[in-house]
Amino acid sequence: MPDTATRIRTWRWALLLAARVAVLALTPAPPPQVELGWDKLNHVAALAALAALLAFGGAIELLQLQVPNRSAEWRDLGADAIGIGLGAWLALQWLRRR
Repeated sequence: MPDTATRIRTWRWALLLAARVAVLALTPAPPPQVELGWDKLNHVAALAALAALLAFGGAIELLQLQVPNRSAEWRDLGADAIGIGLGAWLALQWLRRR
């Protein structure tokens, strides 16, 4: 079991990552440096990094209804779920190697 300092660092990184994804998802035009060339791939990559925050992805979709030039789509939430699954699978692979 990780010590308290490690758990705190992990949560800080997770919250920072969640904040970064929220900012990117709620800006009218995200910077081209984070664009992977396909909107659904952007969703998969972002939520894979967050692993297990589908409710967060759903909240983002709802908030995007209020942002100019953005929309909420069920397919985006589906891509978020794929990203979560991928992130969970990668985390399991990493844990097995330890």
